[in-house]
Amino acid sequence: MASKDSMRTATTLTHVAALLQIIFTIIGFIGVLGLSIAAAGPGIFLGTVGFFGVLIGAFWSWVDYEVIYERMKEGKFSKISDKMLIVGIIQLFIGGTIPGVIILVAWFVARS
Repeated sequence: MASKDSMRTATTLTHVAALLQIIFTIIGFIGVLGLSIAAAGPGIFLGTVGFFGVLIGAFWSWVDYEVIYERMKEGKFSKISDKMLIVGIIQLFIGGTIPGVIILVAWFVARS
């Protein structure tokens, strides 16, 4: 079982990952909005693709915060350990590479 310091570090890391995912989603939203305003023709298609990217980012923000961080804060790491690993791996490829890496680092820290 992990020490209290390791669990605090892992909880902080998951909070940082959730905040970074929210920041990246906001930046993506601003980019999509700017692209949609800048170009009417191809901008509509790219804006639609970007909109789905923003939805994916918002979903990962929710997962990072509600599913992982809140449960880590409550001290329920043993119940979410597998979910945290799966979320971190999937998030590496779909959603946010940096928050995914941070989630995986938090998982390793909490396991130690």
